[in-house]
Amino acid sequence: MQNCISIWHSKRISATNAEIEIFAEPKEYKLRFNYLSIQPASGYTNIAQFGERVSRTWLGIANQYVFNGIFTEGDRLYIDGVNPDIVLEMLNGFGYSANAIIKSVQSQNRCVRLTIEKLV
Repeated sequence: MQNCISIWHSKRISATNAEIEIFAEPKEYKLRFNYLSIQPASGYTNIAQFGERVSRTWLGIANQYVFNGIFTEGDRLYIDGVNPDIVLEMLNGFGYSANAIIKSVQSQNRCVRLTIEKLV
């Protein structure tokens, strides 16, 4: 994705295996080099890793000093030009109109690696 594009992050508040998931109010982040970047998964190794899900998978890299502990598995994201719909969010709860979910968060040496999957 391009720099200076906004994405929205709605953190999961409920427990991991809760029947009804509850999310916090979406927070906006700008994509920037060495801050936060998200790219669609492509290439031979990603196809081997994700298989047929590669077309609906994004990979994110976040600065560890800024985003350490911010992202967790199960959080919802509004990416690829999607913005939170305030009316739907107020009626159905935050995270309702999100189009992606964080599947994996891996802390590495200087960055946090995210695996993001499109919600169907």
